[in-house]
Amino acid sequence: MIERTPAGAFRVHAIDQAVTRISDDANRAAYLDKVHACVAEARKGNCAGEHARRLRAFLEGAVDAKLADDAVAWLLQGVAEGADEIVSRGDDALRRAAEETANAYAAAHVPVSPHALDLAFSLEVREAMRPR
Repeated sequence: MIERTPAGAFRVHAIDQAVTRISDDANRAAYLDKVHACVAEARKGNCAGEHARRLRAFLEGAVDAKLADDAVAWLLQGVAEGADEIVSRGDDALRRAAEETANAYAAAHVPVSPHALDLAFSLEVREAMRPR
């Protein structure tokens, strides 16, 4: 849950994320298309695009924050730079990241679903981040 304090600061109490494997090809392809569209929009700095609008709506509803175009542009730049960094990494880097994540969950004694660390799907997502 994200809370906005009376002083205007944001406080994150917890993040509840369910991870469900996308097992059928049609939904998997649709998800990968959404990833590509989001990253392509971020690379263009499109503050009026679908994903930017969704980000604005989420933040406005969750913490009553209205984002100016320059703030949205800054967030989109971060998405684009993050995607470019992921795309530039080789398969070994993604394998190591998956192993480190699995080890962190294990060290914290937190159960994790095996498909939450699906390397093959991570590689597909990375490919969807590439410019076409």
